[in-house]
Amino acid sequence: MTPKHSSRRLRSLPCCAVALFALASGCHSTPKVDTPQDFEAKLRPLVAAHEWAAAESLIDRRERALPGDAEVYVSRGNLYFQKAFGAMANTTTGLPGAPAADSTGNSRREPDTLLVRRAMESVRDGIARHPERLDMRFGLAYLLQQLGDPESEFAVLSNAVAYAKQHPDSLRWTYGEPLPSPPDEYVPQVMHDYVRFYLERDLPGDELPMLAIARLSAEAYPRNNRSTNDVAFYYGTRGEWQRSLEFLHRAEQADSSDALVLYNLGWAHENLGHRSLAVRYYTRAVAAGEAGRMTDVAQSARARLGQLRSAPVAHAPMPATAAPKDSS
Repeated sequence: MTPKHSSRRLRSLPCCAVALFALASGCHSTPKVDTPQDFEAKLRPLVAAHEWAAAESLIDRRERALPGDAEVYVSRGNLYFQKAFGAMANTTTGLPGAPAADSTGNSRREPDTLLVRRAMESVRDGIARHPERLDMRFGLAYLLQQLGDPESEFAVLSNAVAYAKQHPDSLRWTYGEPLPSPPDEYVPQVMHDYVRFYLERDLPGDELPMLAIARLSAEAYPRNNRSTNDVAFYYGTRGEWQRSLEFLHRAEQADSSDALVLYNLGWAHENLGHRSLAVRYYTRAVAAGEAGRMTDVAQSARARLGQLRSAPVAHAPMPATAAPKDSS
């Protein structure tokens, strides 16, 4: 149920793919402007080397040539964000790395809050100018997540999902290109990345934003199993297996051939002591996993079947949100 980690790098937030020039009659020529990709290729080494002045100059020149260009907002936001964290910034992703710690384990440095605010303002201005650019919206949510502001993160994600539902045909991704897949597939896939962040970090309180984001996605895209399975996972981790089953059955209704959902249904029934139902779903998961080339799911389901057939009923681990490993 876990997709490959989608790029949420601020560096790869959207760039303007088309530049329109209103040329007055008598103009001799159209000034040459770099494509977004070429512009980024020039900017990236400057930012990586912390040559801030040269980077700002390059961004300013593009802004003069292309007022309102999405790449200007993105690049300026990225520049401010990296400057805010200085050496802590990751020059590949444009996001902060782990803060350096002193001998006591305490962070030695805090980001420059003014620069962080300017970075956010730049990206927000870009979204206002280019609301169809979902990678800008999701990139902003990711930065807020990294800064430890789940409430603002959720607000940005809510607005992104609402816009995506209202304007499915106008959505754009990096460099103004169409989404890599249809919105009802791609948006839940990206939303799962924000869920996964909290699942993997697993700090006290992380279950709250995790559930809120999962439910937001599941309610907006009820036929997408990934989001529904995330909600089921939340209830499973709390031992609320019957509640977990409700969402897993919704996922099954949406796609009865989803091997991971079938596996998780077997897991939930096993924890509830429903041995025959668990065997039934694990058996279906084996077949669906082999048919869909999800061999890891098929292997795990086969292992659970072996356990159930050779031993008394025992509680299984919690349901998976990713292709599970052998749990025997």
